Amino acid sequence: MARSRLVSRGLNSFLVVAALGLSTSVVSAQDVIRFGAPLPLTGPLAPEAIKQQQGYDLWA
Repeated sequence: MARSRLVSRGLNSFLVVAALGLSTSVVSAQDVIRFGAPLPLTGPLAPEAIKQQQGYDLWA
């Protein structure tokens, strides 16, 4: 019983490490991470959206 529990913990640990290894290789393959925001640049809400866009540009 104790041996099977040890084997299952070892297998679970291996799977977690393998998953983390795969996920970091995918993230490091990309040079730039881009974020988007839906802003109404036309219409009655355009003046506020333009201010938001300027804030985002200043932050980036």
